[in-house]
Amino acid sequence: MFTMRRLFLSWNMFEASVCFGVFFSFICSELYRINEDQKVSLDLDPYVKKLLNARRRVVLVNNILQNAQERLRRLNHNVAKETARRKALLESGLLLPGSPSK
Repeated sequence: MFTMRRLFLSWNMFEASVCFGVFFSFICSELYRINEDQKVSLDLDPYVKKLLNARRRVVLVNNILQNAQERLRRLNHNVAKETARRKALLESGLLLPGSPSK
């Protein structure tokens, strides 16, 4: 069974996205089931559409966050690589371009 606590405690964006998808699907199916069980038929389509629109927005934000996270990962990798290169140059006694000479 899906729980909101599991969703909010998730640190992984992909896992959170999957949980949101499961949650929205569950809510939609529950709304249809409730509608079928009621003696008076209610039109739940507008609510289902709102849920689906909310899901679409969550997926969009998730994609934006995943792309930003990937760019930050690559940037961090490049910074670490450049730092290691400069450290090796300093340790070998070579001067970096633009650095003051002694």
